[in-house]
Amino acid sequence: MYHVYGYVEGDLTVPFVGGAIVPPLLFDPAATLVAIEAHRADDVLLAPTMTLGLLDELRARPYVLPTLRAVIPSGQRSPARIWKDIFDLMHPAELTTGYGMTEVTATTTLTQPDDTFERLTSTNGRKRDVGPAGDPALGGKLVDYKVIDPETGRTLAPGEVGELMAKGPGVTRGYYNKPEATAEAFDADGWLHTGDLGKFDADGYLTLVVRRKESYRCGGE
Repeated sequence: MYHVYGYVEGDLTVPFVGGAIVPPLLFDPAATLVAIEAHRADDVLLAPTMTLGLLDELRARPYVLPTLRAVIPSGQRSPARIWKDIFDLMHPAELTTGYGMTEVTATTTLTQPDDTFERLTSTNGRKRDVGPAGDPALGGKLVDYKVIDPETGRTLAPGEVGELMAKGPGVTRGYYNKPEATAEAFDADGWLHTGDLGKFDADGYLTLVVRRKESYRCGGE
C-alpha cells in the first residue's frame, strides 16, 4: 500500500472520483475474489503473481463478478498466456498494463483500453498522457524516455534494445541523504538510469526485455 503502484495509482486516485478502497492486509486469492463480490468492486490492481493466483482460484471454483470492469496487472513482466486467461475467467471490459518505478512516480507508459490484443500482450504501452499536469515541453507528459547503448551512452533508434533513461517533472531529484547513490543514478544531463533494458517501436510503444541488474522480490519487497 505504500509502494507507488498501490499508493499512487490506487489509494490516491480513487478518492478523487469519490470512490472507495477495499484494502486487504494480506493477499489471498479466494478472499480477494470474495471481497470483489461482496463490495461490488469495479477495478482491481494486481501484480502478475497475484493475477496468476486469482486465475488458479477461478479455475478451481466459479465466482460471480458482474461489477468488475477494469483489471490492471502491472509491477512486473507478465507471462504472455495471462492476458487471454484474464479475459476468459474475469471478463473485464478494460484490461491494461504499464511500466514505471518508484523513481518516476509509478506508471509512465500504459497500454490503452482500445489497443489491439497484440499490443497488450507484447508491449508495456506508450508514454502516459497526464492532462493538465503534463509538461508542454514534453508533449503533455510528466516523464520522457530515451534508450541508450549501456556501453557507449549513444542514443539508440526505435527498435534497438538498450537501457531506458528517464527525465522530467515526474522523476525524483535524488535519493534522500544518499548523495553517492544519487550521483551514480543520474548522468551529467540529469537523465535517470532505470536499470531496465527495452525498446520503443515506431509508434512509441515500449517493450521491456530484461533488467541490467538482477533483483529478487519476496513478499513484495
